[in-house]
Amino acid sequence: MKRILLLLVAGIACRLLAEDFSISSARRIFEGTLNDTLRFWTAPEVIDPSGGYHTWFDADGKKIAPNPSNPNASEAGKPLLVQLRVLYAHAVAIPRTEDAAERSRLRRQYEHGFAFLERYREPKTGLFVTSLNEQNRPHDASVRAVTQIYMIYIMSEIASEICDHRAVELAQDTFQKFDRIFHDRQFGGYFEYPAGRSPDRSVVPGLKSVGSNMHCALGFAKMLKVHPSGSVRQRLAELFRILTSDRILHPSGNGYMSMNARWEPVNTDQVPDDKKVLYGHNAELVWYLLEAGKMLRVPAQAMIPWMKKVADGVIRNGMTEDGVAAIFGPYEGKSKDCTSVRWWTQIELMNMLLKLYEVTGEQKYYDLFATVSRCSYRYLPSPSGVWYGAVDLDSGKKYYQGGWSWKAGLHIIRSMRLMNDVLDQCKEGWQPPRKFQTKFPKRAIQVSLGFPYNHKRSAESLVSELKVNGYDSVYLIIKSKELRPEGIVEAARKAGMQVWGSFFGPGTFMPDSLFGKESVNWRMQFTVKRQNRYFSYVHPEYRAWWKRFLGDLYSKHPFHGFVFYESYYGTRAGIMAAGKEPWFGDISPGFVRHFQQTTGHDRFPNFTDPASEDYYLTNRVLYQDYVDYRVKSVVDFHREIWDGEGGLRRNHPEVVFGTWTIALAGDEAAMKEMREYEAQDGIRMVAELQPDFHFLQSHWPDWLPEDQTPKYLNGYLPYIRSIREVYPNLTMAVQGDFASTVDYRRSPEWVAAFEKQARQTGFQFQTFYEFSVRHQVYFSAPRVAGGEWLADGSAKVIFDQVISEASAQHLLGKELGGGRKITSVKTDGNWLLLQIDGSGRAPVQIPLAGISDDPEIRVSMPGGKGKANPIPAGTTISLRQK
Repeated sequence: MKRILLLLVAGIACRLLAEDFSISSARRIFEGTLNDTLRFWTAPEVIDPSGGYHTWFDADGKKIAPNPSNPNASEAGKPLLVQLRVLYAHAVAIPRTEDAAERSRLRRQYEHGFAFLERYREPKTGLFVTSLNEQNRPHDASVRAVTQIYMIYIMSEIASEICDHRAVELAQDTFQKFDRIFHDRQFGGYFEYPAGRSPDRSVVPGLKSVGSNMHCALGFAKMLKVHPSGSVRQRLAELFRILTSDRILHPSGNGYMSMNARWEPVNTDQVPDDKKVLYGHNAELVWYLLEAGKMLRVPAQAMIPWMKKVADGVIRNGMTEDGVAAIFGPYEGKSKDCTSVRWWTQIELMNMLLKLYEVTGEQKYYDLFATVSRCSYRYLPSPSGVWYGAVDLDSGKKYYQGGWSWKAGLHIIRSMRLMNDVLDQCKEGWQPPRKFQTKFPKRAIQVSLGFPYNHKRSAESLVSELKVNGYDSVYLIIKSKELRPEGIVEAARKAGMQVWGSFFGPGTFMPDSLFGKESVNWRMQFTVKRQNRYFSYVHPEYRAWWKRFLGDLYSKHPFHGFVFYESYYGTRAGIMAAGKEPWFGDISPGFVRHFQQTTGHDRFPNFTDPASEDYYLTNRVLYQDYVDYRVKSVVDFHREIWDGEGGLRRNHPEVVFGTWTIALAGDEAAMKEMREYEAQDGIRMVAELQPDFHFLQSHWPDWLPEDQTPKYLNGYLPYIRSIREVYPNLTMAVQGDFASTVDYRRSPEWVAAFEKQARQTGFQFQTFYEFSVRHQVYFSAPRVAGGEWLADGSAKVIFDQVISEASAQHLLGKELGGGRKITSVKTDGNWLLLQIDGSGRAPVQIPLAGISDDPEIRVSMPGGKGKANPIPAGTTISLRQK
């Protein structure tokens, strides 16, 4: 009795709270519903000892026989779709669970369900039958499109959640087989049955379900994140064109349900008027295609007219003023099917309306979202918090919590998370969807602000030196809070240059004092001692530090954009090991903890003991998940910094954001090794993070050999192809190196050849590391780039590199003829500043011989800093006053 009273009190409190669906309140409500739903669908009671999951629970949450009202119905027994939905709930729950013992239980239940999937495999095609009975024998042995689509979709979601590499492989394998058998190569899209043939003669041959094809679009969009490929992108683009065209829509804006091979509506006469529109699918269609468009880099603004057309039909005819969502309805006019509040139509309508608000900013959509939400929470939550399948408004009857009509938690779990993401984005006020930036430099250069070459000079002189060397963009490598020289960002912008902030993702070369004492817990560890200190990307505190640092930096300096370098995990194996003993990382306690938290594994790969059962060459399943998790951690690191709460791109959508991965020249095998051993996966970063451009960095084995030629860039073609197949119009750039850590430098001719080769290889622009270590600084005398009289009567001579002030002092007191004399000599980086006394406006010839560069400010080479290079005799510049 006490428990019942508590549940009733909790239910009343929930209903009172659920009247308020302002952003902050809705966020709390949805998080509670998400937790309740996950608890229900991952409880020990869902385990069926004979295999798979038990999914039938009555209105009180007690186990019951599958569909007791109709044991022969299609959703009776164990449909694969419902099993997949419960498996998805486990994958979502695992990373959210703090208790290690509970997480291990969830992982065991997950493995129990995952293993059961093979029971659905149809031997002939290798695809999956629709359902099994309670004895785990085929109940519906048909191989339908929607079943394969759900396998692709759920496996992609699982891979994204917990890095189960088997899920990636299963999604990929299913896609290939499904595409071969179900795809219509003439008119596009997918038949509901293999090659358009139906096992039921009553079904029109060549049937295409709009519902299946739109779920296919969502599944392909999710797969494009975890396993981007040209073939998946091609099919997604095809579906996007079809599903956003008028061919699938009735003139009212309501979508058809069934089409023939030519994408013409079928069975319109046989279907009763009040059953021709399925409003829940129309609501899903809106946001499914928004997700697909995002993965295809289609601007959200371009989709608004189409989204409104579909959504307005649902709003106008598929819901009541009180927020009850209809199940079915006619093409034209109001639906009369509003006597039942059903879980999936309510939640999909809520999600659609909130997505429309996110994209358009129109308050009416948020108001409608709140109305439908109030209705849903008035009727559907049970005393335990889990939603009923439906509530009949006339009789008050409450339907099952599970099983019935494909429930099993998916819609609620998914939508609660999606809606909370939108609410988080809108918490600080609505902003229009971000547009991709398209204006990029022709020649960029990296400048390390920590090098002495850039100190003791004005920002204006440094910018002028960049420009006279032909650069129109600068990537400032920043390792401290203060930028030196002061005002460098503003000076670059004033001179018409693009200026970028750039950083090392693992904090390499940045002083420990920047991060605080707690940063000792963020350090990567390796199976060998490393010289440099690296921070791991998995620590929330480290990500939060970067968000604060970047926010402060951007508030002070008007950068055009930002990029992170070398966000990788140092491992030496395969090609990179070059026959030596391999070593691995990260193996720090913090990384191990976060790996186990995300994946649910209670073990970790062993890299040093071949006798261990978890040795990485023995337990390949565990190791592959480790590899995938490292890639995910790098992607999530960037996503949180840019788009998480307080993230720079989230708060400032005008900022240009680039992604950056390291490339090793070679074939596809070399590219795969870079992913496996250093967590470098360029296409995955592009697909998930949606940057404005992507950089490939030349790995040290590529730039180090003295006899290397720019032709090595051809070895980057596999990387370019992998990205271009999915994003053909993405701007791509490449970084070279002047050979910064050896005793030679790339000649100007070599650099020119590199830039030409980069364009021929397919890059839009390039940069070099690093401006102050270029060949000319070490081996060439300063070259005169120009000169001018200044407004105060003094003169300025501009060189292509920094000059030594001491070497110019011999000009002091120099007679220039006509009664004119140099009375003051100063330098500012690459500027020679002269005060010239005397009258007259005749041109003056200033002798420059003997002025040299300054070896003391160079970065040391292995052989030292080198000698000074004086300007040769006879070199002069003529200055004519205006």
